[in-house]
Amino acid sequence: MGVLLASILVLSVLIKAMFHAQERALLVKMGSKAQAGLQALIYQKSLVLVSAVRHERTTGEAVNLISADARRLQDALIQVNLLWSGLIMPVVQIVLMYMQLGHVVWVTVISALPIVPIFGFLLAGSAKHTKLAASKSDMRVKLLNEMMQVVCVCACVCIRLLSE
Repeated sequence: MGVLLASILVLSVLIKAMFHAQERALLVKMGSKAQAGLQALIYQKSLVLVSAVRHERTTGEAVNLISADARRLQDALIQVNLLWSGLIMPVVQIVLMYMQLGHVVWVTVISALPIVPIFGFLLAGSAKHTKLAASKSDMRVKLLNEMMQVVCVCACVCIRLLSE
């Protein structure tokens, strides 16, 4: 009987992993399509911007902002799915454990509750670091774009001097 229960447990975990991988692949595919569509819409909108607005940001900054915003949308699609499924799964697991073990489950639940604020603190710190890294990336892209413009100007000047 124990071997049968262990086999069923292993089989159920494997089936859950397969369904989860398929769900994740579908979410990434949907997010990629949404990201591409949003990038195309933003790019079309940026083509009709007034020239005064275009001089405030470099092309590299604009492209970086477009891709960053579209990437946030893709990440949000995945996170929303994890949010609702992440709330349902523990409730179902607690109910099933309660049906098997009884009131002992509540000791486990109460002992696990202090972990929630710790994870919240860690996620908040991670968000700060991500925002800082994105701002540094923006500065690097702007600097690289300016360097490429200088190289292009130098190349044009050299070609003009050689042609004379």
